[in-house]
Amino acid sequence: MNITVVGTGYVGLVTGTCFAETGNQQQFSLVDGRVFKGWIMEISDTELLMSTGAGEQGQEVWLSLTDINPATLSYWDVKQQQWLAYTLN
Repeated sequence: MNITVVGTGYVGLVTGTCFAETGNQQQFSLVDGRVFKGWIMEISDTELLMSTGAGEQGQEVWLSLTDINPATLSYWDVKQQQWLAYTLN
């Protein structure tokens, strides 16, 4: 099952974090164009800690909430095995 949360405001970010707590992967696009995919590990008033994987390949990154682009929305396509941009028609 794919779940999409539109926006990273007060409701969207909290909802996404709740889904992350149950093991769902998240994707965030920052305003400078960088993209982080992984799991939310911790959240504070100003930033969140994202883990991009396990072991040596993974890294933990603190992302400022003001750097997250609230208009960017992506989802994991199971058939194509890749992240796709979601657009409203």
